[in-house]
Amino acid sequence: MMMGVDKLLAERAVQGDPVRVAMAGCGFMGRGLVNQIVNSVPGMTLAAIAVRNPDNAFKALIDAGDSDAIAAEGGPALKRAIRQGVTAVTEDFHPIAKTLKGVFASDGAY
Repeated sequence: MMMGVDKLLAERAVQGDPVRVAMAGCGFMGRGLVNQIVNSVPGMTLAAIAVRNPDNAFKALIDAGDSDAIAAEGGPALKRAIRQGVTAVTEDFHPIAKTLKGVFASDGAY
């Protein structure tokens, strides 16, 4: 039996309108979250990761099977990546906060 959120996400997956999630940070917990979103949550995509060391985010994405992510500095580059459906990796959190409605801190702080 599907729970309410699972059902809504499944419907969004079918409609091609996933919930786009952004993360702040990509340490130990963030790596697990990346893997979970990329591989186990239909109807949700990872739109962006803001991180001090972009290599950490790219490694987490590649390890999860997502090799399409791009570096995106600034609002216009972030919006282009989201429109293209690829995960944007940035060191600057501010464009993410201005572009997306909500952000999840991978350490659970928010």
